[in-house]
Amino acid sequence: MPEQKVFHWRQKLATEKRPVIGINWQDNPEAEKQLLHARSLPLSAFASVVETTGVSLLSLQTGFGSEQLADCSLLHRFVGCQEEISGIWDFVDIAAMILNCDLIITSDTAVAHPAGSLGVTTWLVLSKLPDWRWDTKETSFRYPSMRLFRQRERTTGQR
Repeated sequence: MPEQKVFHWRQKLATEKRPVIGINWQDNPEAEKQLLHARSLPLSAFASVVETTGVSLLSLQTGFGSEQLADCSLLHRFVGCQEEISGIWDFVDIAAMILNCDLIITSDTAVAHPAGSLGVTTWLVLSKLPDWRWDTKETSFRYPSMRLFRQRERTTGQR
């Protein structure tokens, strides 16, 4: 990991007065239709986290789902540099941002793997019947810093 990238994002996020939680909420909708069902959640699902805590959010969402930021009622709780972040697709920058977050909360998307492998405290939100690689425990044998949260009941239309 290039140290200058980590330092850059540390400087950018240093202006935040509260803990920074990096979030990611949506996978490719076509992939979910074909075999990876119910891996996404709406951005609005994070409202209770923001309402009950004094945190700043940092969107790690790129591509699908990022359009939800445009009319999000929580936009005022995102980090000051979110507009700059939203234009970034470089995975090295995303990894450097992850290293500068106090917590990552993500659905079962690509963000979960670098967050876990970098040792950042990560909460992974899973469907009732997640992909096989997540096992059946509350922790991940691959990523010791990760805690798994499973949906208690399957939602309507979910396989």
